[in-house]
Amino acid sequence: MRKLHLMNPVTQFKFESRRCVFLPAVFLSLLTAASPAVLAQDVDFAKEVLPVLKANCFKCHGEKKAKAKLRLHTQADALKGGKNGKAVEPGKASASLLVKRISLGADDDDIMPPEDGPLKKSEIAAIARWIDQGAKWPAGVTAGSGAKGANVIKVAEMPATLVAAIEKVGGRTMKLAQDTNLVTVSFRAVADKTGDAQLAVLKGAKSVTEVNLSRSKITDGGLASLSGLENLTRLHLELTGIDGSGLAHLKPLKRLHYLNLYGTKVDDKAVAHISALKGLKKLYLWQTAVTDAGVASIEKALPGIGINRGLVAAKKAEPPAKPPAKPAKASVVIAQSTAGWKFTAASAIKGEDWLKVAFDDGKWTAGKTPIGYGEPSIAQKKGTTLSLQGQPVLFRRKFAVDKKLIDSKSKFRLQVASDNSATVWINGKQVDKEDGDHEATYWNRTVEIAAGLLKQDGNVVSVLVNNQQGSSDIFLDLHLESTGP
Repeated sequence: MRKLHLMNPVTQFKFESRRCVFLPAVFLSLLTAASPAVLAQDVDFAKEVLPVLKANCFKCHGEKKAKAKLRLHTQADALKGGKNGKAVEPGKASASLLVKRISLGADDDDIMPPEDGPLKKSEIAAIARWIDQGAKWPAGVTAGSGAKGANVIKVAEMPATLVAAIEKVGGRTMKLAQDTNLVTVSFRAVADKTGDAQLAVLKGAKSVTEVNLSRSKITDGGLASLSGLENLTRLHLELTGIDGSGLAHLKPLKRLHYLNLYGTKVDDKAVAHISALKGLKKLYLWQTAVTDAGVASIEKALPGIGINRGLVAAKKAEPPAKPPAKPAKASVVIAQSTAGWKFTAASAIKGEDWLKVAFDDGKWTAGKTPIGYGEPSIAQKKGTTLSLQGQPVLFRRKFAVDKKLIDSKSKFRLQVASDNSATVWINGKQVDKEDGDHEATYWNRTVEIAAGLLKQDGNVVSVLVNNQQGSSDIFLDLHLESTGP
């Protein structure tokens, strides 16, 4: 029996950050039933395996980034594994976490890669055979080697005049990675001021690989400005007023593989336009008017596409176990997923005055936790999406404490969920500091706060969340409660 599962429209799932799932029995049977001749055939690592790893894994698990402390760009790193153990077990494909994850079903939260999966059956089989044959990595074959054209896009650097034009209308550009000229463009911070006129500055921008127009005022006609973005791979149109008629303008975009239409007015009239996007692999239709018949038509036109429609129940779920009783209301000082937070880029603040209660954060952006970008819980918990990924971010929240808790000299428990690590101060005193890169889980850290640190009025909690350059996700949620005298 599978439980009712809430699929999230801005989901970007994480490798090794969730439970370890066993390899589906069907795939195991395929491996064991294969003929000896097939299993004995040597895999050409440089042509069959490395290009797949480069195209699907190295972005999060490579030289420049190590999600869950896992890198796969060298043999030594692949064999070393990550925080959940070894990803590759030479001679044992069925026991290797890498094979388990890439073999999961398309609707499974833990499938890898999360955005462009599932891999082709031939790609999975090649990786499994490579591992079964000892995970050999031939000398001289590096992360820069492999089959020609393995999803590598070469493009000229974006002209400074274009960058200036985008910034003039409130947009923000960021390089996709250090070794590429591809850039992402986000209008999320100025969504209420972004319409067709602002979008027009992107016409013909060949270096743009991702555009975020979430919550903006663009219309279907305005999407014509995107038709010349030949290297566009990801497009966020969620929570806009489009009806889908303008999706016809996207037909020339052969590389577009991710399209988010969550919360739009799109219905079955747009199905033909969506079906014409032959490179599409991930489509979000949560809270749209597209019917079952419309979805079936898209799936027929685009075999293998992953369509997220929100609530999905494979079978009637068994009644969930009764949740544990929540702490008494009076014991909660700062509840998780609540408003009252302020945040800004760390680079905008000098010194340590921001840790003080009296610091003026009036110009910081206000939001409700969870605050971040790319994590499923943000939309699920109706938190605030920010556009400051790829850099450290500062967060602050002022709060008061019930007089009864102060008088009883209560102790307090602080819980933090963050991506990446976070350092926390209360009333200017550091109470927690983490090192290393990790995913957001509830909770990454639980810290006991001594009685006497808090007062009835005039408290502030300050948090620095680290985020590496090029990272596409950041997250913070926090909970503070009394634990008694």
